[in-house]
Amino acid sequence: MGCATALVSAEQVKALQVVESNDTGKSDLKDPRTMLLLVQLGKTLVDRHLTGEWAALRELNVDYEHIERRSTQAKNRIHTILIQLFPDLSFKSDWLFEGPTARRVLATFGFDPHAILAAGIAGLHRILLQKHVQKRTVERLWNNATKSVLQPTDALWRQVKVRQLRDAFEDLTVAQNRRQTLRTEMCAQLVFLQEKGEVKLMPHPDLIGPFMLARILAETGPMRDFQAVGQILRYAGMNLRMKQSGQHRGQERQAKRGRARLRSVVAQAVLKLVVRGHLYGKYYHEKKAAGMPGAVAMTAVARKFLKLLFGLERSNAAFDPSRVFTCEHQYARAA
Repeated sequence: MGCATALVSAEQVKALQVVESNDTGKSDLKDPRTMLLLVQLGKTLVDRHLTGEWAALRELNVDYEHIERRSTQAKNRIHTILIQLFPDLSFKSDWLFEGPTARRVLATFGFDPHAILAAGIAGLHRILLQKHVQKRTVERLWNNATKSVLQPTDALWRQVKVRQLRDAFEDLTVAQNRRQTLRTEMCAQLVFLQEKGEVKLMPHPDLIGPFMLARILAETGPMRDFQAVGQILRYAGMNLRMKQSGQHRGQERQAKRGRARLRSVVAQAVLKLVVRGHLYGKYYHEKKAAGMPGAVAMTAVARKFLKLLFGLERSNAAFDPSRVFTCEHQYARAA
């Protein structure tokens, strides 16, 4: 019919078919008529093909999400095994996963409370102090082990559990190393894009770090592709969906029709900004004090945050915290 190739939304096709034929059915004859009508109405989509550093940055972000999931699975596996093998272990997750002490105990005793007690209190101090484990940590391990052995277990079963625990820690180490490598690669891609002039945004300690900025840009792609802030909000699925009919006015909710990974990364980025004393702390807690649910208040903050990044990129201006909650008229009058 003289049309160039174009893309239209499958969701819009489905909704418009009822208008086009007053029929909820679907057929191969009906679909192209509806698609043509969408084209005539100007409802075509832009097909964005990211290339070069942008395509690499997006794929690295996908890999990072997968590695994060593997890391979480490994941690959950470790917790599950320790509940069975060492039920009275009282150390927190940071001690287990972040520091070297837990891995030293694992290498020596496999977190088997019977093996810890078999070494004796004097032997335990001698062995672990040589491995630079603090004295109070050794005493705490001993006390935890004396309680855990009250649960009867079979020696062969414990050997299997120790092997499973070592494998889970090995999986976690691989995931943590790979995650750190990906962080370094993504930050390097961001610097390269900034040097080329394709990214104007710069990290700021009061706003966003280089890694989280790289993750957000990996999902948005070049922000210059968007002509208005409403477009990038719809791209992320963070535009608001209104429900209103006559006197009834329902709650406005996120459309969630865009990139779910972008919404997830933005939510992670604003998490530290809603703490009292930080950029959005006052705004967030005022919303909650007014009766807004926490999840809805976080959505409001995430929308403001993405708008702020878009504005900084378009204006090529440096981040100024004093201007975030000051409208343009107030700022001009003060100047």
